[in-house]
Amino acid sequence: MMLVMGVFWAGAVTAAEPPELEGDYLLAPDTVFSITRAGPRLYGCLTGWATPEVMQASASTWYLPAYDTTLRFRREAGKGAPHPLVERYRETAMGRPTGGSHCAWPTGVSVEARLLRAIPAYMARYHCPAVSLAIIRQRAIVWHHEFGVQAATRPVRIDENTVFEACSMGKALFAYRALMLVDAGRLDLDRPLNEYLTAPWAPEAPETAQITARMALQHTTGLPNWRSGRLRMVAPPGRRHTYSGEGITFLQRVVETLCGRPIDELMRDDLLQPLGMRRSSYRWREEYGANQALGHDPLGRCRAGRRFLRANAASTLYSTPLDFARYLLLMMDPRPPAALAISHQLRNEMLSPRALPSGQVTFGLGWELYRESGERICYVFHVGANKGFRCQARFYPETGDGLVIMTNSDNGRDLYERVIEMVFPSSIPRAGH
Repeated sequence: MMLVMGVFWAGAVTAAEPPELEGDYLLAPDTVFSITRAGPRLYGCLTGWATPEVMQASASTWYLPAYDTTLRFRREAGKGAPHPLVERYRETAMGRPTGGSHCAWPTGVSVEARLLRAIPAYMARYHCPAVSLAIIRQRAIVWHHEFGVQAATRPVRIDENTVFEACSMGKALFAYRALMLVDAGRLDLDRPLNEYLTAPWAPEAPETAQITARMALQHTTGLPNWRSGRLRMVAPPGRRHTYSGEGITFLQRVVETLCGRPIDELMRDDLLQPLGMRRSSYRWREEYGANQALGHDPLGRCRAGRRFLRANAASTLYSTPLDFARYLLLMMDPRPPAALAISHQLRNEMLSPRALPSGQVTFGLGWELYRESGERICYVFHVGANKGFRCQARFYPETGDGLVIMTNSDNGRDLYERVIEMVFPSSIPRAGH
């Protein structure tokens, strides 16, 4: 077991410890650390965890062996109440007594200051070793920060160049490249994709002959997300929303055929490099090895590292929040560079809800759209979920604001939803892929 900060526990805390140590300590508005006593022993519990015994390491330091977490209690000068520091993944979350009330953040504190304090607490709570995010205001990247380490078993601090699996967020990026072909008159959104190929993409499923690029980008192909064995349709093409990575790979085959190049080269040369996304690729690059976040399961155990050697537009994008934020800037740029421009009509179609709606969440072309009421689009987003990774990118077309956040944990969605709520209050749909 790795010990954070090199602290080793020596024995159970006894009744001789100060009684005021017991109580609830607020680490974030919805994350509380509780100290309780049972006979001569003290027990500590973070919100959502089981209650392991707190083991004493020194006069002011305690350790939770069950969670590899160090707790340090310091006293403010002239005050009797202890203030705990929860240290994990080389990040520290400071707490304060709740006074019986799990209050919200005090007024006058900047969003960035709240994030610096809250994210380490959420990392400890959700067993998430790394969080990286970039915030956009008025069409400019105004703040970014990187928290934690590459892996629980590799305590190397991450930085702005640390690569994460961006997972399904690569679909939204690929959609733009496909629409560049539409804008050039080489791809028709409503022509069956098989007509661009010399042989049917899936002859075992004849219904796929009806599938178009529009259906693939709006996730109405009727295909499953991923096949397991023989391809079987889950709905007739064009009838209802069926989120599908298979549909994106079908369109990928057509795009590669039209351009005569593999998708990783196409994306690199025609979109990633022009946008300055230097740390992004749809295939593994050897240079990633020294600065890559590794995925973790819900209990915080590191998953075996993997390398995507075959590019898949639906799932294999490697990127960073700063890199992906550059794509959001392109999406919000009213006058994009000529080499990257598509028609206003196509850009509007990307952000128009044409697919069958599912509650308030529906798809445009490559992007998921959140509507507050009627047809008004509040914001545009795409999430990503591979084993050990969770991420989201979103932007607000009317204000030019946005955010990209990446995590290396299966619990990452629980974490990033709380972060997004802090940056853009009351704007999280409880749906998505």
